[in-house]
Amino acid sequence: MKMRFWLLGLLLLGSLLQANDAAKVVIVTGASSGIGKSLVEELAADKAYKVYGTTRQTGLVGDYNGYSLIKMDPADTRSVDAAIKMIGDRESGIDVLVNNAGYMVVGSVESVEPDQLLDMLNVNVVGYARATRAVLPYMRKRQSGLVVNISSSQAFEPRGLMESYSATRSAIETMSLGQSSYLEDYGVKVVVFEPGATNTNIGKSAVIGSAKVQGDGAGAQTGNLKRMMVDRLAQGASPEDVAKRIISVIGDEMPDFRTPVDSKVLERARFVYRSPDGNGLRDKLRGNYLNFLKAWGAKPDNLKSN
Repeated sequence: MKMRFWLLGLLLLGSLLQANDAAKVVIVTGASSGIGKSLVEELAADKAYKVYGTTRQTGLVGDYNGYSLIKMDPADTRSVDAAIKMIGDRESGIDVLVNNAGYMVVGSVESVEPDQLLDMLNVNVVGYARATRAVLPYMRKRQSGLVVNISSSQAFEPRGLMESYSATRSAIETMSLGQSSYLEDYGVKVVVFEPGATNTNIGKSAVIGSAKVQGDGAGAQTGNLKRMMVDRLAQGASPEDVAKRIISVIGDEMPDFRTPVDSKVLERARFVYRSPDGNGLRDKLRGNYLNFLKAWGAKPDNLKSN
């Protein structure tokens, strides 16, 4: 009888270890608040995922209910490389990266100081690139992976006094499209997700252009714009609902290139793009890349994917 219980215990332990090994390792940047925080919490409720979030706030680092927060500054290459390496080595791989960390600078082109724009670009665009390049060795080794880049409807609908922020989101869209054309060779998918208006603090924490320019009447209205934006975001979707939508993208074996959170955002995308889901252009760019390789007698790195 004892032997039977002992064998049963071993079988149960083995099944638990297998379940843990099968869990997808997910990293969500900017997970201390807003969409990122809701996303790690929602993912952690599903045993199919092993979840890590990143934060710049040292006081928030630690283990939570089903997920861990790791110190990482998206504006610093060494910080990003160290954080991703620690997770990748600990888990022997990384399956999903959600690039979410970012912030907003608002104001006219005259009122936003060049250094303010550079700092935002460093986080919102270069920060995404840093995290992506850090996870790719782990994904390439497994010949599989998914990078979800959180964008915005402002990528295709830039608004006056918010054009600096809009530019960072447009950059993410184009960078993601270009990456998708060749990372497919390694079994890595790159997609973008547009949340639309979401009830988070991104509006409240938005930085206002610090330059005061005589005659710049537009820049003088930035404070009013920020108040309107805060009111609008307060009426937006909950970060929990947005997080669930992102999880549906993560769980999709063939995700669209562009996933808007709802029909309103989809209509905005349709106004600009012939194919609002971006799949047509993604396929075209993939074909262009393969033709480029053919012209030079090269071959894709992963022949199985072609």
